[in-house]
Amino acid sequence: MHKFLITLLLLLSANAFAVNTYNAATNTLTLDSVNVGGTQYNNVALQLTGFNVLSIGSSSPTTTTATIVDSYDPASNTLSIPYIMVGKNIYTNVVLQEYSFNVLRYDPYPSVGQVIGGILYTFNGCYIQGSVLTCNLQLTSQNQSRTSTIWMCGNSFGLTDNKGNIYNPSSIQIGNQSTTYCNYNNFPFAANVTTAAQIIFTNVATNATAIANLGLRDGNNNTITFTNSPFINSAPPNPF
Repeated sequence: MHKFLITLLLLLSANAFAVNTYNAATNTLTLDSVNVGGTQYNNVALQLTGFNVLSIGSSSPTTTTATIVDSYDPASNTLSIPYIMVGKNIYTNVVLQEYSFNVLRYDPYPSVGQVIGGILYTFNGCYIQGSVLTCNLQLTSQNQSRTSTIWMCGNSFGLTDNKGNIYNPSSIQIGNQSTTYCNYNNFPFAANVTTAAQIIFTNVATNATAIANLGLRDGNNNTITFTNSPFINSAPPNPF
């Protein structure tokens, strides 16, 4: 087991999936995204001082740039990493038991990414130009293909600004598909493929400076909410 652990550490220090990396010299594990009790933390760095390798799944010569969320169970101190890139191979379902570690950093805004109904919703900010507000998101179906609905109609969903004004979107674009309704029904998401989404609101109040609440739900009535994000005063980047 000791030799196996050393081998795994050397492999992890050489290369890892996405920005999931392990530095054997400093015992630092850097993770793109980690779900802890339903809250996602991004850009996490841990210094491991003691852990066991519980399991490693299969490997395949596959590459992907999708965001896959790792998960940590505080009750058992286990960290589950769906994908780790080693050379040209992806090792799946790596599980570590971390019984001693220090948290070096994490994203102070954990609500920027949420996994709801098997889809990771990553919020990339809202950009204001005049009275037009454009909000960018990325959506990634976790580990399997699925269809999902984006619903933003009514007072509980859509956008509320920091002056209390409520807006429904004038258009929603997911990938190369768009609609001028306040919902998009049954979009087919491919497994582990990140799809850009853009939601546009018009006639935004000139004295508003931030979103108080950006809410949507899927076809199974799961709700996703992003809160307290200042408007970005620039042209929105084209995510498509």
